[in-house]
Amino acid sequence: VSVFSSNDKLTMPFGFLNNKIWCFNNRYEVTSYDVSTKKIAFITKLNLPEIPSVHVYNQNLSKSFYQSFPIIVNNKYAWFCTKKQIVSIDLKTGETQFPLQILSEKLGLEFNSIYKTKTKNEIIFATNLGLVFYSLNNKQAELKTSIDNHTLKNSFSAISNDQYLIVSQFNNLNI
Repeated sequence: VSVFSSNDKLTMPFGFLNNKIWCFNNRYEVTSYDVSTKKIAFITKLNLPEIPSVHVYNQNLSKSFYQSFPIIVNNKYAWFCTKKQIVSIDLKTGETQFPLQILSEKLGLEFNSIYKTKTKNEIIFATNLGLVFYSLNNKQAELKTSIDNHTLKNSFSAISNDQYLIVSQFNNLNI
């Protein structure tokens, strides 16, 4: 089953929710495929730069594709993380929001990854300046540039549970 036109260079499923497979393509068009009814539904096209390639040699141009696949949050939203923008899509309405746009523009953030914590209702973004912790409850963001005198600048990815925070940086993995 092709959920996009045959001219697409890339079709990637990123989640399964409500009996639907959610996909995006190199042009950041988002669709769903209902496995019961076999219906394809176009959700939206995000105003993001096209992914030029998925080849490793072209990773700098599409770094967020490798380091940060879209995630489904709270069984309602799809969050996309690109180098310059974070986009949230309501999977029912297709409405898009840019929750960190003002902070990103003000500080010159470059996003490398996105991670939704399991127990806290927050998302962690690894960036060039440190880690951004975004509370889904109050929609507030906090940038941490260091923890215990250890810099968090140029973080590639971060994951966490209630006890540990694991941060990947160039040639470093910190717990």
